[in-house]
Amino acid sequence: MPVVVLAAAGSHAFGWALLTAAITPLGDTVIVRTNGGTLHHTLTVHVATAVVLVVVGVVLILR
Repeated sequence: MPVVVLAAAGSHAFGWALLTAAITPLGDTVIVRTNGGTLHHTLTVHVATAVVLVVVGVVLILR
């Protein structure tokens, strides 16, 4: 879906799409932790993914 936004509306809108997409790995973090996942796993996989999405999204928005 975000790629469609990039193709249709450009990089600024794509940045906003990435920011909204960051909600998914944050939700995954909560699910993994409440079901016995390790803190190391949630930080290195899910939180790291969310951080990358937010950083790239902000860079594209401010560009």
